[in-house]
Parts: sequence; structure tokens; C-alpha cells
Amino acid sequence: MHILSALSQYDHKERRKIWNLSLRSFVHFLRAQIGYHIETLGELEALFPEEMAIYFDSIIRKVPITLHPIDVWAVADILKVIY
Repeated sequence: MHILSALSQYDHKERRKIWNLSLRSFVHFLRAQIGYHIETLGELEALFPEEMAIYFDSIIRKVPITLHPIDVWAVADILKVIY
């Protein structure tokens, strides 16, 4: 109950910020505890992506922007060499 009374002194934005930071910290802790258990890590990634943003109480997966466009012909040449 002490934590709730401590949080009540902050305004709504500040409480949401604390909640978001706490969630990220807890998920980071879970990732460290899971280690290399692929199935469990996959389930955690589905719920809480490593790169996430929180908008309007919804978790959004952040997709990194591709820095360079992919040339289809170059990829075809690379795949020919690999296979």
C-alpha cells in the first residue's frame, strides 16, 4: 500500500511514466532470467517486444527503419552465390 500512496502524489502523466519505466525494467529482468530458452523468449517477445512503445495504454512493436533500399537484382545475385 505504501507504493500506491507514493504514486498518488504524482499527476497522471508522471504516474504513467513511472509505470512505463517499471514495465520496461521488469521485462528486462525477465529477459535476463530466461536466458536462451527460445520458446519462452519467443512468448515474451510476442507480449512485450524488445523494441516497443506504449501509446494510449497499448504496446506497439517498433520496427526499425531500413537505412538503404534493397536492390532486388543484387539480392538475386547474392542468393545465386549462396545456393
